[in-house]
Amino acid sequence: MNWPRCLAYVGKHFRVSERLAIVQPICAQSCRTSTSLNTVSASHPNRCQTNPMNMLIAIALTFVAVIGSSSLHYEAIQRLDRLARRSTGAYPALLFVICGLVGLHLVEIGIYAAIFHLADQTLALGDFDGKAFPTSMDYFYYAAEAYASLGYNNVIPIGEMRLVTSIAPLNGLLLLTWSGSFLFSLVEDWRGKGK
Repeated sequence: MNWPRCLAYVGKHFRVSERLAIVQPICAQSCRTSTSLNTVSASHPNRCQTNPMNMLIAIALTFVAVIGSSSLHYEAIQRLDRLARRSTGAYPALLFVICGLVGLHLVEIGIYAAIFHLADQTLALGDFDGKAFPTSMDYFYYAAEAYASLGYNNVIPIGEMRLVTSIAPLNGLLLLTWSGSFLFSLVEDWRGKGK
């Protein structure tokens, strides 16, 4: 039986008060038969228990994303700082630094998009309720939304994907403010030198 299709039918043809009585047995049956993804519906309050190994994999992926993007950010800002402080004019250097930072943040969002794709498609650590992700651009859009702390809630992660999704805005906020403080210090330095 195709559980998502069955749940969609239940959601479309039954009142809210009737849905819980219908969905609970489906969730219990799914827990007995499913081995990789033990969640059925994000709207169901009594979701099945998750696999502890999947949680460890999600924690490892989260560490890879945070450490990878933070290390990349540190190295890129260090190089941009050296280039900008050697320049003779402030405006060309400032434009170069801003373009470099935007490109850097897009690469970091790409890291999160790749991890979301890996966790969803290859490792089956969860799913996204609200939209199917057929293209890489959809993963990139979702990663940008999470990274920038926008949180439109048009797509809701299910299962262990919630861990990676909840850490992405924290890391994104830190990296975005790091870039802002770098720009501020650079402009203040140029003002002090009279460039």
